[in-house]
Amino acid sequence: MACGDLEALELAVRYTRRFPLLSRKFRLMAYLAETLPENQSFFVNERSSFFDGMAHSAAGVFRTVYKMLKGLWFVRRVAHA
Repeated sequence: MACGDLEALELAVRYTRRFPLLSRKFRLMAYLAETLPENQSFFVNERSSFFDGMAHSAAGVFRTVYKMLKGLWFVRRVAHA
């Protein structure tokens, strides 16, 4: 199963519940990455501006929708292969 975006694929399989082992392994990898001090800036938001927070939240929503559509396309390709 060769695809270019593991995050999109994981989001889609978590939603569709098709490959639960892949979803659990990816979630575990993210939990382990959070524990490393050099990765804290990726997981902890230290901004205090309300408008920055809202802009980042809106961007996150659009990114998640994009990743979900891309992941569902990957899952569909795998199912039809």
